[in-house]
Amino acid sequence: MGYMAGFLNTLLCPLMAGAGVVINRPFDPRMALDFWSAPIRHGVDTLWLVPTMLASLVRIDRDAAGIEYCRDRIRTVCVGTAPLSLALKRDFEEKYGVTVHESFGLTETLFVTTNAEGIEFSEGSVGPPLPGVELRSTGQDGTPQPAGVDGQIWVRSPFNMAGYLDTSTLEPDPATSPEWFASGDIGRIAASGHLSVTGRLKDLIIRGGLNISPRAIEEVLGEHEAVEEAAVIGLPHELYGEQVAAALILRPQWPLEQVRHALEQLCGERLGADYIPTRFFVVDDLPRSSTGKVQKARLRDKLVAEHLPAAANGSA
Repeated sequence: MGYMAGFLNTLLCPLMAGAGVVINRPFDPRMALDFWSAPIRHGVDTLWLVPTMLASLVRIDRDAAGIEYCRDRIRTVCVGTAPLSLALKRDFEEKYGVTVHESFGLTETLFVTTNAEGIEFSEGSVGPPLPGVELRSTGQDGTPQPAGVDGQIWVRSPFNMAGYLDTSTLEPDPATSPEWFASGDIGRIAASGHLSVTGRLKDLIIRGGLNISPRAIEEVLGEHEAVEEAAVIGLPHELYGEQVAAALILRPQWPLEQVRHALEQLCGERLGADYIPTRFFVVDDLPRSSTGKVQKARLRDKLVAEHLPAAANGSA
């Protein structure tokens, strides 16, 4: 609870609204099987979850009483801290009969956008900016991007931090809090103002000089019924610098050789030839941070070490 999703989202906001907060034990596979006992016992009507929790509940929760309770009593489900795929959002909403509301923010900026009830919804977006918040998107050279074009997201807000702590003075360092804060996220801002987050700057794949968003490919792969989850990364390539690789968690009874062509065709038709993964890997799980984000650097290191030993030795 030492960052925004903990102290602001799940503690301060509910308490300021006059609500009570039920803090359960850490989420794990065992808890997913008994997730609804605490909400039912305490009469919970609002949930704050991360996408990993949604995916786990969709996959293994068979508690009919809990599903019925959610449909009848849960008024609001908020999701944040990591990207939420459209496929997972739809699966959860269909199973539990509730609408999932995404938001976007950073510990340094607090809330930036939200898809809260009453705000015009735009599929695939995390909502428009909150009052007083300004967003802009810039290219690699810092020039503003037009509406609908991917770029790094910058935030100007009265809620931006005063600065990172200066350990020598124990005061905020104002030099670390410019007027516009660079989020490190890649996204596009629609003409309506709605923000769609498409990836992290550090995860961007550069193939032959072309910038490729892993999130766009992950969304398309996730639309196929065989794919439970996809993580797309760049792997070393002698000619192009990087190649597009997809690590897949496949649903039972769907071998890769049976679906690979369909996945390639889907990416080509929806995104273009440059976005078709050249390598596919089937994995049992994906490395994650404590907030549920897939740790792409760890995944990349693992795949390079196991499948591209020459690259791991620096000779690719």
